[in-house]
Amino acid sequence: MDYDDVLNIHLPFHLRAGVRFHYDDIRMLGFAPMGSVVHCVVFIEEDDHYHIISLRKADRNEVREYATKI
Repeated sequence: MDYDDVLNIHLPFHLRAGVRFHYDDIRMLGFAPMGSVVHCVVFIEEDDHYHIISLRKADRNEVREYATKI
């Protein structure tokens, strides 16, 4: 997976706040398909831009959550 793959994320997109750990900032989790695979992006909003913390293949529970929300 590279930067061009990230640019090809298509809707529908599911978004929620991350609450698993306590951080000083609000971490958001986004779920969207890239091709036929659902991925998870974790990011924070900083001033006028977003800072991506991680991008990975969604785990089984996250795929299930995504499927029920779209």
